[in-house]
Amino acid sequence: MESTSSTTNLRASNEKPTNPSALGAGSAVPLNLNTAIDQEICSQEERVRNEIAKLNELHQRKTPTPVSDYELRTVIGPVRLSALFGGFTELIVIHNMGKKCAYCTLWADTFNGFYQQLKTRAGVLLVNGDDPDVQWEFANSRGWKFQVASAKDTPMAEELGFAEVSTKPEGGSVLWPGLSILRKGPDGQIVRTTHTGFGPGDLFASIYHVLALLPGGAADWAPRIERKVTPQGALEINGMNVMAVYANDLAESERFYVDVLGFVRGRKMEPGILLRHDAAELTMYLEPGRTKRVPDQKSSETVICFNSAAGVLECAERLKKSGVAILSQYGGREQGFAGIHFCDPSGNLIEIAGTP
Repeated sequence: MESTSSTTNLRASNEKPTNPSALGAGSAVPLNLNTAIDQEICSQEERVRNEIAKLNELHQRKTPTPVSDYELRTVIGPVRLSALFGGFTELIVIHNMGKKCAYCTLWADTFNGFYQQLKTRAGVLLVNGDDPDVQWEFANSRGWKFQVASAKDTPMAEELGFAEVSTKPEGGSVLWPGLSILRKGPDGQIVRTTHTGFGPGDLFASIYHVLALLPGGAADWAPRIERKVTPQGALEINGMNVMAVYANDLAESERFYVDVLGFVRGRKMEPGILLRHDAAELTMYLEPGRTKRVPDQKSSETVICFNSAAGVLECAERLKKSGVAILSQYGGREQGFAGIHFCDPSGNLIEIAGTP
């Protein structure tokens, strides 16, 4: 057991604590960690951590099993499972029972909370049996940032062990929540390296472990799906659905946004087409039949301002190599911020701003 002074020194440093529960969460009052119950808590927490490490090791030792390249459905059209890895070789698949399940929504909300960190290591995908439009609306209402796709009318849930035949008179299948970890090889073949199910109080719903520390524990608490409160009389806007961009030449604009800016083609929606950019978490609708704007800043309005992980100056060079004229550029390395303006083939002004 650490003394109070050693705990204080550890808190003041950036060293990784060997026993996080002994730190006192920044309390200014020295904690009494010498009682029998505190020592028992520390010992039990250490045993739990060791058991979790053993469990994780077992998952690593499992033999991978082949997985079909299912054709799933999204709001921008059908897509193969192999196309949803987001540039990674691994994909975290969240199996979900649908928008009506408050527990499934809790797990998805939890993953969404650390999605910004997850997406630096692997692709993330939520699948269930809801229709794509229902998924899209519900994901927007929850603020989910990861990919969602419908496995309805596919054998994915059954073949991966997250569905069973319903005993109800109407038949059908009952879905179960959980995780599958998929890996895609150089040959494009997909395997599942491991999987696990979800249940109240498990390792994946950390809120239960927080509530358990309250006096009386979690008691009869259960997750709920609540609508976000908006000011009285205000429209209940719950997210961006799609951004419309007008084009005078649909085919030319489509090639520009796909080949130059990295959007993915979606389904046709007369008179235009849907495009999706997963990294930017943006869906665009290209609508034809508009007069081409003069490609300059005075007569064009900014359609959208993008961020870019590549840096603004590198984006400028790559755009030039693609034959795109840079209309203006501001900032630079000395300022620590930069931006460029350019136009799409229809004269719509686009800006990229951020780190030089």
